[in-house]
Amino acid sequence: MILTLNPFARPLEPVDPIGPETALSNRASELYNEGHFEPALEAAQHALQIARSVPVLLNTSIILEGLGRFNEAHACAGETFSLAPGDKRAAGHYGRSLLRQGDLSR
Repeated sequence: MILTLNPFARPLEPVDPIGPETALSNRASELYNEGHFEPALEAAQHALQIARSVPVLLNTSIILEGLGRFNEAHACAGETFSLAPGDKRAAGHYGRSLLRQGDLSR
């Protein structure tokens, strides 16, 4: 499950790789949605150790934003976009991150 800033957004069809990191990333999403940000970050970081995939990086970036760690979140967003520049989720999140950082040049 990929976190979204729009709670009413319909989930996309599963196109992402599924591996052991998926369960951890999904657990991180659950914890985040329940308001347990620090445990969510721990689960997301563990998932990142397994695979630095688009869904895992997106979730990690959103969790970091929730914790107010915007510079780290921006780095994750940038890495996500560099992995999949054609992915609308990655592009949208990276664009919002650039705006939050005040970078209007890209």
